[in-house]
Amino acid sequence: MLALTSAYLVAQFLGCIGFGLSLATCYLATRSLFKTPVAAFTGARWGLFAVSTLMTVIGAIAVGEMLQHVLNAFVYYQGEGGAIAELVDITDPVNLIHAAIYPIQCFLGDSVLVHRTYVVYGRNWRMIVIPLLLLIADTTCGFGNVVAESRLTTGTVMDDSLRPYSTSFFSITVALNVLCTGLIMSRIWRVVGGVLAPHHVSGSHRLNHVIRVVVESGLVYTLASIILLVTIVLNSVWVYPVASAYIQITAICFHLIIIRTAQATSVATSATPVTNPTDGLNTSIGGFGIEFVPPGLPVQVRVVQSERAAGESFLTSAVDAEKIDIERGRAGHGQQD
Repeated sequence: MLALTSAYLVAQFLGCIGFGLSLATCYLATRSLFKTPVAAFTGARWGLFAVSTLMTVIGAIAVGEMLQHVLNAFVYYQGEGGAIAELVDITDPVNLIHAAIYPIQCFLGDSVLVHRTYVVYGRNWRMIVIPLLLLIADTTCGFGNVVAESRLTTGTVMDDSLRPYSTSFFSITVALNVLCTGLIMSRIWRVVGGVLAPHHVSGSHRLNHVIRVVVESGLVYTLASIILLVTIVLNSVWVYPVASAYIQITAICFHLIIIRTAQATSVATSATPVTNPTDGLNTSIGGFGIEFVPPGLPVQVRVVQSERAAGESFLTSAVDAEKIDIERGRAGHGQQD
Protein backbone atom coordinates (compact mmCIF):
# COMPACT_ATOMS: atom_id res chain seq x y z
CA MET A 1 0.00 0.00 0.00
CA LEU A 2 1.26 3.47 -0.89
CA ALA A 3 2.26 5.53 2.14
CA LEU A 4 0.88 9.05 2.54
CA THR A 5 4.30 10.65 2.23
CA SER A 6 5.00 8.66 -0.93
CA ALA A 7 1.60 9.60 -2.32
CA TYR A 8 2.44 13.30 -1.99
CA LEU A 9 5.77 12.84 -3.73
CA VAL A 10 4.09 10.92 -6.56
CA ALA A 11 1.48 13.67 -6.76
CA GLN A 12 4.22 16.28 -7.10
CA PHE A 13 5.87 14.27 -9.88
CA LEU A 14 2.62 13.76 -11.82
CA GLY A 15 1.69 17.39 -11.35
CA CYS A 16 4.98 18.55 -12.85
CA ILE A 17 4.68 16.16 -15.81
CA GLY A 18 1.10 17.23 -16.38
CA PHE A 19 1.95 20.92 -16.18
CA GLY A 20 4.70 20.44 -18.76
CA LEU A 21 2.16 18.90 -21.14
CA SER A 22 -0.34 21.63 -20.31
CA LEU A 23 2.21 24.35 -21.04
CA ALA A 24 3.14 22.73 -24.36
CA THR A 25 -0.47 22.30 -25.47
CA CYS A 26 -1.27 25.85 -24.33
CA TYR A 27 1.47 27.13 -26.63
CA LEU A 28 0.14 25.05 -29.54
CA ALA A 29 -3.42 26.19 -28.83
CA THR A 30 -2.38 29.84 -28.72
CA ARG A 31 -0.44 29.41 -31.95
CA SER A 32 -3.52 27.82 -33.52
CA LEU A 33 -5.77 30.63 -32.35
CA PHE A 34 -3.68 33.41 -33.85
CA LYS A 35 -2.17 31.65 -36.88
CA THR A 36 -5.09 29.68 -38.24
CA PRO A 37 -5.27 30.57 -41.94
CA VAL A 38 -9.05 31.07 -41.96
CA ALA A 39 -11.38 33.01 -39.71
CA ALA A 40 -12.39 30.02 -37.61
CA PHE A 41 -11.84 31.80 -34.33
CA THR A 42 -12.95 35.30 -35.32
CA GLY A 43 -14.89 36.90 -32.50
CA ALA A 44 -13.98 34.16 -30.05
CA ARG A 45 -10.20 34.23 -30.36
CA TRP A 46 -9.44 36.44 -27.38
CA GLY A 47 -12.02 34.79 -25.17
CA LEU A 48 -10.60 31.35 -25.88
CA PHE A 49 -7.10 32.66 -25.37
CA ALA A 50 -8.09 34.10 -21.98
CA VAL A 51 -9.68 30.85 -20.79
CA SER A 52 -6.80 28.73 -22.10
CA THR A 53 -4.21 30.96 -20.43
CA LEU A 54 -6.13 31.14 -17.16
CA MET A 55 -6.41 27.36 -16.95
CA THR A 56 -2.68 27.04 -17.54
CA VAL A 57 -1.94 29.64 -14.86
CA ILE A 58 -4.17 27.74 -12.42
CA GLY A 59 -2.19 24.61 -13.25
CA ALA A 60 1.03 26.48 -12.46
CA ILE A 61 -0.39 27.62 -9.13
CA ALA A 62 -1.35 24.02 -8.33
CA VAL A 63 2.21 22.81 -8.99
CA GLY A 64 3.65 25.68 -6.94
CA GLU A 65 1.43 25.11 -3.92
CA MET A 66 2.12 21.37 -4.04
CA LEU A 67 5.86 22.06 -4.05
CA GLN A 68 5.48 24.43 -1.12
CA HIS A 69 3.47 21.82 0.73
CA VAL A 70 6.16 19.18 0.21
CA LEU A 71 8.88 21.60 1.34
CA ASN A 72 6.89 22.50 4.45
CA ALA A 73 6.44 18.84 5.34
CA PHE A 74 9.85 17.41 4.56
CA VAL A 75 12.15 20.38 5.15
CA TYR A 76 10.70 23.10 7.35
CA TYR A 77 8.34 21.30 9.73
CA GLN A 78 10.05 20.05 12.89
CA GLY A 79 7.01 19.38 15.10
CA GLU A 80 5.38 16.21 16.35
CA GLY A 81 4.11 13.68 13.88
CA GLY A 82 6.72 14.47 11.26
CA ALA A 83 5.88 15.09 7.63
CA ILE A 84 2.54 13.28 7.80
CA ALA A 85 1.19 15.63 10.46
CA GLU A 86 2.05 18.63 8.29
CA LEU A 87 0.67 17.15 5.08
CA VAL A 88 -2.79 16.47 6.50
CA ASP A 89 -3.04 19.57 8.70
CA ILE A 90 -6.37 21.16 7.82
CA THR A 91 -5.29 24.57 9.12
CA ASP A 92 -2.44 24.87 6.61
CA PRO A 93 -3.36 27.64 4.08
CA VAL A 94 -1.80 25.55 1.31
CA ASN A 95 -4.53 22.94 1.73
CA LEU A 96 -7.20 25.62 1.38
CA ILE A 97 -5.63 26.95 -1.82
CA HIS A 98 -5.49 23.42 -3.18
CA ALA A 99 -9.18 22.87 -2.41
CA ALA A 100 -10.16 26.10 -4.20
CA ILE A 101 -8.34 25.19 -7.41
CA TYR A 102 -10.68 22.34 -8.35
CA PRO A 103 -14.00 24.23 -8.54
CA ILE A 104 -12.36 27.11 -10.42
CA GLN A 105 -10.71 24.87 -13.01
CA CYS A 106 -13.80 22.70 -13.45
CA PHE A 107 -16.10 25.72 -13.72
CA LEU A 108 -14.07 27.09 -16.64
CA GLY A 109 -14.07 23.80 -18.55
CA ASP A 110 -17.69 22.91 -17.82
CA SER A 111 -18.97 26.39 -18.70
CA VAL A 112 -17.47 26.10 -22.17
CA LEU A 113 -19.01 22.65 -22.57
CA VAL A 114 -22.46 23.95 -21.64
CA HIS A 115 -22.07 26.87 -24.07
CA ARG A 116 -21.09 24.47 -26.86
CA THR A 117 -24.31 22.56 -26.21
CA TYR A 118 -26.27 25.80 -26.28
CA VAL A 119 -24.84 26.84 -29.65
CA VAL A 120 -25.21 23.42 -31.28
CA TYR A 121 -28.92 23.44 -30.39
CA GLY A 122 -29.49 26.75 -32.13
CA ARG A 123 -29.32 28.84 -28.94
CA ASN A 124 -32.28 27.03 -27.46
CA TRP A 125 -32.23 27.70 -23.72
CA ARG A 126 -34.56 24.81 -23.00
CA MET A 127 -31.90 22.32 -24.03
CA ILE A 128 -29.42 23.54 -21.44
CA VAL A 129 -31.71 24.02 -18.44
CA ILE A 130 -30.58 20.76 -16.86
CA PRO A 131 -26.88 21.30 -17.74
CA LEU A 132 -27.05 24.78 -16.23
CA LEU A 133 -28.61 23.46 -13.04
CA LEU A 134 -25.91 20.80 -12.85
CA LEU A 135 -23.23 23.43 -13.41
CA ILE A 136 -24.64 25.59 -10.61
CA ALA A 137 -24.92 22.61 -8.26
CA ASP A 138 -21.40 21.48 -9.18
CA THR A 139 -19.90 24.89 -8.48
CA THR A 140 -21.85 25.20 -5.25
CA CYS A 141 -20.56 21.86 -3.98
CA GLY A 142 -17.00 22.73 -4.98
CA PHE A 143 -16.91 26.04 -3.18
CA GLY A 144 -18.98 24.61 -0.34
CA ASN A 145 -16.10 22.24 0.27
CA VAL A 146 -13.70 25.20 0.43
CA VAL A 147 -15.92 27.05 2.92
CA ALA A 148 -16.39 23.95 5.09
CA GLU A 149 -12.65 23.30 5.11
CA SER A 150 -11.87 26.92 6.05
CA ARG A 151 -14.13 26.63 9.10
CA LEU A 152 -12.41 23.56 10.50
CA THR A 153 -9.85 24.22 13.21
CA THR A 154 -8.87 20.60 13.77
CA GLY A 155 -8.82 17.48 11.69
CA THR A 156 -7.31 16.49 8.36
CA VAL A 157 -8.05 16.98 4.67
CA MET A 158 -9.60 13.49 4.75
CA ASP A 159 -12.13 14.60 7.36
CA ASP A 160 -15.50 12.85 7.06
CA SER A 161 -17.35 16.18 7.18
CA LEU A 162 -15.77 17.18 3.86
CA ARG A 163 -16.49 14.00 1.96
CA PRO A 164 -20.14 14.76 1.06
CA TYR A 165 -18.99 17.94 -0.71
CA SER A 166 -16.18 16.31 -2.67
CA THR A 167 -18.17 13.23 -3.70
CA SER A 168 -21.12 15.37 -4.79
CA PHE A 169 -18.81 17.72 -6.69
CA PHE A 170 -17.14 15.07 -8.81
CA SER A 171 -20.33 13.02 -9.24
CA ILE A 172 -22.09 16.04 -10.72
CA THR A 173 -19.04 16.80 -12.86
CA VAL A 174 -19.25 13.32 -14.41
CA ALA A 175 -23.01 13.62 -14.94
CA LEU A 176 -22.66 17.05 -16.56
CA ASN A 177 -19.97 15.93 -18.99
CA VAL A 178 -21.79 12.76 -20.00
CA LEU A 179 -25.05 14.68 -20.51
CA CYS A 180 -23.59 17.52 -22.60
CA THR A 181 -21.42 15.23 -24.72
CA GLY A 182 -24.42 13.00 -25.36
CA LEU A 183 -26.61 15.95 -26.32
CA ILE A 184 -24.03 17.27 -28.78
CA MET A 185 -23.52 13.84 -30.37
CA SER A 186 -27.27 13.31 -30.64
CA ARG A 187 -27.78 16.66 -32.35
CA ILE A 188 -25.04 16.01 -34.91
CA TRP A 189 -26.29 12.53 -35.66
CA ARG A 190 -29.95 13.50 -36.02
CA VAL A 191 -29.43 16.64 -38.10
CA VAL A 192 -26.66 15.46 -40.41
CA GLY A 193 -27.86 11.86 -40.58
CA GLY A 194 -31.31 13.13 -41.52
CA VAL A 195 -29.80 14.94 -44.48
CA LEU A 196 -27.59 12.11 -45.69
CA ALA A 197 -30.13 9.30 -45.43
CA PRO A 198 -32.74 10.55 -47.99
CA HIS A 199 -30.01 10.97 -50.62
CA HIS A 200 -28.27 7.67 -49.91
CA VAL A 201 -24.95 9.48 -49.79
CA SER A 202 -21.91 7.51 -48.76
CA GLY A 203 -19.08 8.74 -46.59
CA SER A 204 -20.30 8.02 -43.09
CA HIS A 205 -16.66 7.91 -41.99
CA ARG A 206 -16.68 11.70 -42.11
CA LEU A 207 -19.65 11.86 -39.78
CA ASN A 208 -17.92 9.38 -37.50
CA HIS A 209 -14.87 11.65 -37.48
CA VAL A 210 -16.93 14.60 -36.27
CA ILE A 211 -18.58 12.54 -33.54
CA ARG A 212 -15.18 11.20 -32.51
CA VAL A 213 -13.84 14.74 -32.09
CA VAL A 214 -16.79 15.61 -29.85
CA VAL A 215 -16.39 12.44 -27.78
CA GLU A 216 -12.65 12.88 -27.40
CA SER A 217 -13.13 16.42 -26.09
CA GLY A 218 -14.92 15.09 -23.02
CA LEU A 219 -13.92 11.45 -22.68
CA VAL A 220 -10.52 11.89 -21.03
CA TYR A 221 -11.87 14.56 -18.69
CA THR A 222 -14.84 12.41 -17.73
CA LEU A 223 -12.70 9.32 -17.11
CA ALA A 224 -10.33 11.35 -14.95
CA SER A 225 -13.30 12.60 -12.93
CA ILE A 226 -14.59 9.05 -12.44
CA ILE A 227 -11.19 7.78 -11.30
CA LEU A 228 -10.82 10.66 -8.85
CA LEU A 229 -14.34 10.07 -7.54
CA VAL A 230 -13.55 6.39 -6.90
CA THR A 231 -10.41 7.25 -4.93
CA ILE A 232 -12.41 9.69 -2.81
CA VAL A 233 -15.17 7.17 -2.09
CA LEU A 234 -12.60 4.51 -1.18
CA ASN A 235 -10.73 7.01 1.00
CA SER A 236 -7.51 5.98 -0.74
CA VAL A 237 -4.21 7.86 -0.54
CA TRP A 238 -4.14 7.59 -4.35
CA VAL A 239 -6.51 10.54 -4.30
CA TYR A 240 -3.49 12.86 -4.03
CA PRO A 241 -1.65 11.70 -7.19
CA VAL A 242 -4.89 11.46 -9.16
CA ALA A 243 -6.09 14.87 -7.99
CA SER A 244 -2.77 16.46 -8.88
CA ALA A 245 -2.93 15.05 -12.42
CA TYR A 246 -6.62 15.92 -12.72
CA ILE A 247 -6.01 19.66 -12.51
CA GLN A 248 -3.59 19.49 -15.45
CA ILE A 249 -5.79 17.11 -17.47
CA THR A 250 -8.64 19.60 -17.33
CA ALA A 251 -6.49 22.26 -19.01
CA ILE A 252 -4.90 19.84 -21.49
CA CYS A 253 -8.29 18.67 -22.75
CA PHE A 254 -9.36 22.27 -23.31
CA HIS A 255 -6.19 23.04 -25.27
CA LEU A 256 -6.54 19.92 -27.41
CA ILE A 257 -10.03 20.95 -28.55
CA ILE A 258 -8.62 24.21 -29.90
CA ILE A 259 -5.75 22.40 -31.60
CA ARG A 260 -8.05 19.82 -33.23
CA THR A 261 -10.40 22.56 -34.40
CA ALA A 262 -7.54 24.46 -36.01
CA GLN A 263 -6.30 21.30 -37.72
CA ALA A 264 -9.72 20.72 -39.25
CA THR A 265 -9.92 24.35 -40.31
CA SER A 266 -6.54 24.40 -41.99
CA VAL A 267 -7.81 22.21 -44.83
CA ALA A 268 -11.08 24.08 -45.31
CA THR A 269 -11.66 26.78 -47.92
CA SER A 270 -14.54 29.21 -48.13
CA ALA A 271 -17.23 28.50 -50.75
CA THR A 272 -15.60 25.24 -51.85
CA PRO A 273 -17.94 22.87 -53.76
CA VAL A 274 -17.81 19.26 -52.66
CA THR A 275 -19.77 16.22 -53.79
CA ASN A 276 -20.08 14.59 -50.41
CA PRO A 277 -22.19 16.24 -47.69
CA THR A 278 -19.98 14.81 -45.01
CA ASP A 279 -16.98 16.61 -46.49
CA GLY A 280 -18.78 19.86 -45.83
CA LEU A 281 -19.56 18.64 -42.33
CA ASN A 282 -15.86 18.12 -41.70
CA THR A 283 -15.12 21.76 -42.52
CA SER A 284 -17.90 22.93 -40.23
CA ILE A 285 -15.74 22.04 -37.27
CA GLY A 286 -13.50 24.86 -38.33
CA GLY A 287 -16.22 27.47 -38.33
CA PHE A 288 -18.21 27.06 -41.51
CA GLY A 289 -21.91 26.70 -41.97
CA ILE A 290 -23.25 24.01 -44.28
CA GLU A 291 -25.87 24.72 -46.88
CA PHE A 292 -27.34 21.90 -48.93
CA VAL A 293 -28.06 23.09 -52.45
CA PRO A 294 -30.41 21.04 -54.68
CA PRO A 295 -29.32 21.78 -58.28
CA GLY A 296 -29.12 18.10 -59.15
CA LEU A 297 -28.16 14.64 -58.08
CA PRO A 298 -25.82 13.53 -56.70
CA VAL A 299 -26.48 16.03 -53.96
CA GLN A 300 -24.09 18.93 -54.00
CA VAL A 301 -22.95 20.82 -50.97
CA ARG A 302 -21.82 24.40 -50.93
CA VAL A 303 -19.82 25.37 -47.87
CA VAL A 304 -20.43 28.98 -46.94
CA GLN A 305 -18.66 30.97 -44.29
CA SER A 306 -20.91 32.87 -41.93
CA GLU A 307 -19.93 35.59 -39.51
CA ARG A 308 -21.67 34.03 -36.52
CA ALA A 309 -20.49 30.51 -37.25
CA ALA A 310 -16.94 31.76 -37.64
CA GLY A 311 -17.13 33.51 -34.29
CA GLU A 312 -18.43 30.45 -32.49
CA SER A 313 -16.86 27.60 -34.43
CA PHE A 314 -14.87 26.29 -31.51
CA LEU A 315 -17.86 26.32 -29.22
CA THR A 316 -19.94 24.20 -31.62
CA SER A 317 -17.10 21.75 -32.27
CA ALA A 318 -19.35 20.11 -34.79
CA VAL A 319 -22.17 21.75 -36.68
CA ASP A 320 -24.46 24.75 -36.33
CA ALA A 321 -27.87 23.30 -36.96
CA GLU A 322 -29.24 26.63 -38.11
CA LYS A 323 -26.91 26.56 -41.12
CA ILE A 324 -28.14 23.20 -42.40
CA ASP A 325 -31.00 23.71 -44.83
CA ILE A 326 -32.54 20.28 -44.62
CA GLU A 327 -35.82 21.25 -46.26
CA ARG A 328 -34.13 22.67 -49.33
CA GLY A 329 -32.05 19.56 -49.73
CA ARG A 330 -35.04 17.28 -49.45
CA ALA A 331 -37.15 19.44 -51.77
CA GLY A 332 -34.43 19.35 -54.39
CA HIS A 333 -34.23 15.60 -54.12
CA GLY A 334 -37.99 15.34 -54.61
CA GLN A 335 -37.88 17.51 -57.73
CA GLN A 336 -35.21 15.30 -59.26
CA ASP A 337 -37.38 12.25 -58.62
